[in-house]
Amino acid sequence: MMQQSPVIGRIIIILWLLLAVFSYLFFYTQGLAYSDSDSVSGISYVNELQSSGGDDNICIEIGVAFAIIALLWGFLRYRAQSGLADFTINAVLIGLQMLYILSIEAGSVIDTIVLGKNFILMLWVLTYAALCCSIFAGFITIIVSRKSTRAT
Repeated sequence: MMQQSPVIGRIIIILWLLLAVFSYLFFYTQGLAYSDSDSVSGISYVNELQSSGGDDNICIEIGVAFAIIALLWGFLRYRAQSGLADFTINAVLIGLQMLYILSIEAGSVIDTIVLGKNFILMLWVLTYAALCCSIFAGFITIIVSRKSTRAT
């Protein structure tokens, strides 16, 4: 089994921690917005909907649960070097978060950030993107190290 430097694993732990904080803080914002031509500001919030779209905020807030699972795994494996299983578990969790994001019915992440000026959601999106890149980088380093090991 190939082991990697713990640097990427520790970066992933920090990013999961940030994602948990931003997911939690998102609960205290107005929530996801959607374009509404009848509104003076041009947007309305899904909290005001009485349809199923009113539950869209949970798609971001569930990040706390995924982050807790990832952080527990990360802290249990903190002293160990990150291996393929670690990156796979993180990829599955980040993939589940993506499924929740894709299931947003009425709200718009972009409208919420741009028109609603939701700084917390912007930080959440940036952290999510950095987490995806870090997990991808972890997989790449494992693949490269396996190929270099086979070549020698």
